[in-house]
Amino acid sequence: MTLGEIIKSYRTENKISMDDFARQSGISKAYISILERNINPISGKPPIPSLDKIRSAGSAMGYGLDEMLARMGDGEAVSLQTDVSVKLPMPNITEDVVTFPIVTSVAAHYDSISYDETLKGIPLIFLANT
Repeated sequence: MTLGEIIKSYRTENKISMDDFARQSGISKAYISILERNINPISGKPPIPSLDKIRSAGSAMGYGLDEMLARMGDGEAVSLQTDVSVKLPMPNITEDVVTFPIVTSVAAHYDSISYDETLKGIPLIFLANT
């Protein structure tokens, strides 16, 4: 099931309007509509919801993130990007490595994240404890 199908089913079963669900979840009515129609009007492709949006929708329906992901199933794409916009510091670029300063507490014990593209074009992420 897509996130939109889960939301639509919940709203229908509980007779909740899109406006009310938007208020309960903190997700805009426009984005709920995109999810339920399963098409991004800009790309013409299905939307890929972030974990933050999945968590917010689940919370409004009384489900945790794990349960929401289980309901969505293995075949559904999920964005790992957060919905928080931050201005990132400039990376340190050398010949082989690009190092980004840590801007979140995800890897609080590390000072930087390095992106190394040397293994057959496959991006690898290393945490550097400096």
